[in-house]
Amino acid sequence: MPVRPRETLPTGALQLDAAPLLSQLGGSVLRSAPVDDALMSNAGIRALIEGGHLHEAEGELALSMQEGRRGTFVAGRMALRQAMREGAAASWTDTLHTTPFLRTLRGAPHLPDAVTGSVSHKRTLALAAVASRGLTTPVGLLEHVGVDLERRPTATDLSRPSIATRILTPQETDWLRMAADNPLREREAVLVHFAVKEAIYKAIDPFVHRYVRFTEVELDRPVDADSGEATVKLLLPELQTGEVAVRAQWHLDGDWIVATAYSARAGELVGPNGTRLR
Repeated sequence: MPVRPRETLPTGALQLDAAPLLSQLGGSVLRSAPVDDALMSNAGIRALIEGGHLHEAEGELALSMQEGRRGTFVAGRMALRQAMREGAAASWTDTLHTTPFLRTLRGAPHLPDAVTGSVSHKRTLALAAVASRGLTTPVGLLEHVGVDLERRPTATDLSRPSIATRILTPQETDWLRMAADNPLREREAVLVHFAVKEAIYKAIDPFVHRYVRFTEVELDRPVDADSGEATVKLLLPELQTGEVAVRAQWHLDGDWIVATAYSARAGELVGPNGTRLR
């Protein structure tokens, strides 16, 4: 069943204009959608399909999932469609209402070749980003985007073991000592690192097609900043040639950490008609 345009979609409480890394490229869109009980039930998903707000194949995939996973998948696809609907590239709309956005073998959204997209979700909120592949960026031609969404830690979380030893390189561990005077700030700094790395992994996964260890990417960023761009050092053997460049950003948004990243073919040139010269 084709998907009909929807006039309004719940967009959550995120102030997504605070994430300029993608928006400054032009034609890139970041949108969120809340997860609610209506997106988890058989009746709710059927109603979305029958109302033309969810492609039938997407709905069938959701119905095949355990009920606890349905809501986040559906919310993610709704945020993804909203982002694509608002995108500047007219070619996106050619398939927007007739094509299901299912999943690749690596779990990413399966999108038209001209589009790159990424989805992240937690129990109550989903986030999606889309962009036109081939956009000119400061580091080359855009290939892939990645997003990650994490809930900010609270004092209650301090009773749980830290993930720092699993995700930080030795250099990053030294960096973290600057936040050691405040346990909650330290915990949040680690989680921001986690989110930024997750976004980066999604942006580079189409190049490497494998699980990337957290210590294969190293970040440098201010410990106590609420937003900013991280300096990214790729330690993966596949990406040591310098042909792929990555930029990544984060911002604190209410109760949430929002991380975005994109990968580009470094040094590629673009001709007058937009074709790649090398």
